Order: sequence, then structure tokens, then C-alpha cells
Amino acid sequence: GQFTLALKTDGTLWAWGDNFYTQLGLGLVTNQLVPTQVGTDNDWYMISAGNNHSLATKLSGPLYSWGSNSHGQLGTGNTQATNVPTLVNSSVPWKSISAGQTHSLAIKDDNTLWAWGNNSSGQLGDSSTTNRTLPTQIGTNNNWYSMETGSDFSVAIKSTGTLWTWGL
Repeated sequence: GQFTLALKTDGTLWAWGDNFYTQLGLGLVTNQLVPTQVGTDNDWYMISAGNNHSLATKLSGPLYSWGSNSHGQLGTGNTQATNVPTLVNSSVPWKSISAGQTHSLAIKDDNTLWAWGNNSSGQLGDSSTTNRTLPTQIGTNNNWYSMETGSDFSVAIKSTGTLWTWGL
């Protein structure tokens, strides 16, 4: 989208730019022209800015999301937007996260692949076109190494070095 997230070395989270969908996580809809701290926490670990939503993890592992949720891309079990970081899942730590246009992907520390949000083009990789409002494990493999989201597609690499793509 037209916004930026940044993670400082002190563990604080900063956001600026367009905020029409509350993707900055500041509790308001006002655009921000300068970097503005998101809350007061200083234990943020990973961040990913999607088209109109954001994902982040804490150092201890929990996954948070905020912003637009028209297709369930926040992973909160519904399609209601949220304007502040909201807990998605507090299970095992997440190794990597990726916020796409209207879907999200993540790899847990056990190297399993998870997806949620818009699936109209098969971008979640679960052999369906059904949207998912909660993180859903994709297959049973536990050898995913990295992944990224696109607009209506996803790309991932397994630890064997093989490249996988799905969606449009």
C-alpha cells in the first residue's frame, strides 16, 4: 500500500503514510506524514506491511495484525477491521510472516506453512478458493524455509531448495 512500517533496534514499532484502512495501527484513521510510534511496546520482532493491513510478531513469538480485514487477512476469525495491533495467535513462535494484498502467509518455528485471508485465486494454497479468517495450516509438510505473498499469488521455498508457487 501507501504506508511504511519500521522496526527500530530498541524493539519499538513505527508507522507512517496512508492510514485510510487503519493499517498504521495507531488507533486512528489520520494519515501520518512522519514516523509515529505504534503503542509503547518495545518487544516487537518482525513486521510485514501488506496492501492495507499489517502483521507483526513479538520477541516472545505471538502474532499480531491490524488494518483492513475485508477477506479475513488479519487472521482474527472474522472480517472486522482493527485499528491497533490485535493478537492473532499466541502459539509457537513464528519464523517468518508476509502480508499480501488481501491474504497473509506465515511459517511457524516448526517449519509448517500457514495461510489466511482472500483465496479467490487459490493464493492460500489449500486446493480451494475458500477464504480463511483464521491461520490455516497448508498441507502437512514441516520443511518450509521461506515464503512471500503477492497480490493474488504466493511463493515459497522448502528446505530442499525446491520452489513452489500457487494462485494467479
